[in-house]
Amino acid sequence: MLATAGAPPDAPDWCYEVKWDGARCLLAADAGGAGSARGARGAGGSWEARSRAGNDFGPRFPELAEVTGLGRSVVLDGELVALDAATGRPSFALLQPRLQAARARPGAAPVVLMAFDLLRLDGESLLDRPLAERRRLLEGLGAAGPHLTVPPVWPSLAPALAFVADHELEGVVAKRLDSPYRPGVRSPDWIKQRRGHRTAVALVIGWTPDERGDARSLHLALPAADGSGGLAYAGRVGSGITDRTARDLAARLAPLAADRSAVPVPAGETGQWVRPQLAVAVAYLERTTAGRLRQPVFEHLAAPGDQPAF
Repeated sequence: MLATAGAPPDAPDWCYEVKWDGARCLLAADAGGAGSARGARGAGGSWEARSRAGNDFGPRFPELAEVTGLGRSVVLDGELVALDAATGRPSFALLQPRLQAARARPGAAPVVLMAFDLLRLDGESLLDRPLAERRRLLEGLGAAGPHLTVPPVWPSLAPALAFVADHELEGVVAKRLDSPYRPGVRSPDWIKQRRGHRTAVALVIGWTPDERGDARSLHLALPAADGSGGLAYAGRVGSGITDRTARDLAARLAPLAADRSAVPVPAGETGQWVRPQLAVAVAYLERTTAGRLRQPVFEHLAAPGDQPAF
C-alpha cells in the first residue's frame, strides 16, 4: 500500500508517523507452520524479506532474522533504514551500498526495520482490519530489538511535525485509522508530506553545455565537512534550471574559464571548469557522507557577497 503526496489533514480519525528515508520492505516469519515465510532459517523458524519490487532482501540483510525471535508467524510492512552512528538519523548514503550488494559484507552499516504495519498474524490475514486494530496488534508483538522496532505514532499532526523537524527526518505520513490495507494501491487513506528542503549557497566550479551552449548542469563546491576551511566537491545540479537561467548562467560563466577544476572531482566527471567566483542557492534534502548534495534543485543566483555555506 502506497501513500499519496499532499497536505496531511489534522483530524481525530487520523494518526501520524515519520516518513523514513530508506527502502520499503516486507518481512515475514513462520514460527512453525502458521506463516508464509519460505526463506532462511532463524532461531525461531524460517523468515524472508522482500523489497517493494519483490526482490529477495535476505542475503543482503541477514540481521533481519531477528524477526523469528518474536515467536509468532507474521508479515510486517516497514521501511528499512541505516542509522548514522554520529547523528542517529537515517542515512540513505549508508543504506545504498547494501541495497546494491548481492550479499552482506563484513563491516557494512547495520540496518533496522521500522515496522509500521502488520498484514498477517499467526496465519490470519489482517488486510481488511482497520489500521487502528492492526497497529494495536503490531505494538503487542514486543518488537524492540536492534534490527526490528515499531516506531511511534502521534494522535495529532503538530507533535509529529515537531519531532520530524527536531530530528531532521524526511517527513510525515498521515493515515486514516479506519483504513484497510490495500496491497499495491496508492491510497488517499495514506498521505505523505516531506519536510522542507534545506538551502545551501554553493560556488560553481564548472558547467556542462547543452546543444545550444547553455549551462544546463552545474558542478558545485561547498566548504569541506571536516571544518578545514577548504572547499570540497558537492556534486551537480540541473533540476530547476530554466531555459532563460541556462542562457544567463552560460554568459556569466564563460569569462571565468579555467584549465582545471578548483577542487578534486570524482573520476569520470567532465565539464567546462571555471574559477569559483559565482555563487548559487541550491535546495537539497541532505549532504551525504561523501559530501554530495542529495536531490539538489537550483533556486537562484546568490546575492553579491554571499559566502558558500550549508
